[in-house]
Amino acid sequence: MNFGQWLGFYAIIASIYILWQVRQAILLVFAAIVLATVLNQLARWFQRFQIKGLKIKRSLAVFLSISLFVLFFVTGFLLVVPPLLDQFQELTTKVPRGIERGLYRFDLWIEYLKTQVPQQYRNYLHLINRDITEIDVNQIITQLQSLGNQLIGGVGVFVGTTVGGVLSIFW
Repeated sequence: MNFGQWLGFYAIIASIYILWQVRQAILLVFAAIVLATVLNQLARWFQRFQIKGLKIKRSLAVFLSISLFVLFFVTGFLLVVPPLLDQFQELTTKVPRGIERGLYRFDLWIEYLKTQVPQQYRNYLHLINRDITEIDVNQIITQLQSLGNQLIGGVGVFVGTTVGGVLSIFW
């Protein structure tokens, strides 16, 4: 490769790196463009309506479009979040029972293996049995809760940043 090709290659690599660093901003700009286009089309659709011969003004059409958009998202939020919270609560009660049941079945399987495994290998089964009984279910649940909190917090930050970015474009 000659100097020009190497220069072009490094320019492409640098461009990809820069785009990767500003990807959140690019996504916000893209989301804002899509949202503005949708709201504009909805406002134009409202302007086409005539109520008793009176044409709807642009400002009222924009207000109706934004109100309908907010109503749509609030309704979606109210339809999704309460069942999600109920299911998450149910999950936190069922997971420990499932782990306990799985450990019990594993112990039963070990006991069954003790009767089926040849005598020279039975000495090794107590190692498996000892390791599995030392599992602390409460510690696993604590770790899963912290992981869930991080996941929910990350989703909250993403949604907050996205909504904040979109709203900052309008105000």
